[in-house]
Amino acid sequence: MDEKTLLEIVRKAVKEEFNIFRQEMATKEDLKAFATKEDLKAFATKEDLKAFATKEDLNKLKAEFMFEINYIKSEMVTRDDLKIYITKEDFNTYIEAISERLERFSRNILSMLEHYERDVRELHKKFDLIDFGLLLTHLDRLAGFMEKKEQERIIAENQLKRQYLEIRDRVKKIESIIGM
Repeated sequence: MDEKTLLEIVRKAVKEEFNIFRQEMATKEDLKAFATKEDLKAFATKEDLKAFATKEDLNKLKAEFMFEINYIKSEMVTRDDLKIYITKEDFNTYIEAISERLERFSRNILSMLEHYERDVRELHKKFDLIDFGLLLTHLDRLAGFMEKKEQERIIAENQLKRQYLEIRDRVKKIESIIGM
């Protein structure tokens, strides 16, 4: 809620209170229906008039009313009070800053995607030059060669184990003959 709207609401509320107060108060026209001082002197005594409001009563009422108005004024929000809150301009500046950052981010993402698109296109061109049939043939040969070498390694390892066991057995026989 901006300051003008708040001020308008407070003005309306105070105006309504004044109107209610005015409606409750008697006007000069209302008093014409009643007796004047001169009429009262002839018809009423001071004791009779004590039941009605005096000037002092009205002054007390005025003082109470002014106290209420001053209290309302003290409770009202001032421009200084509103300075700590974000204004419409501050909010717009904030939104603009976020929009600029998002736009920059979008441009960077688009640039990055364009770069990757170029790389993918170049890879497609390179793949078009590759004969995958020939490549698969070479890979099959390489796999066969690797399988053959693995088998040869296993055979050599098993042969080394047998030779080791034979040598160990011979060393044990020699040690038993010598008596060690």
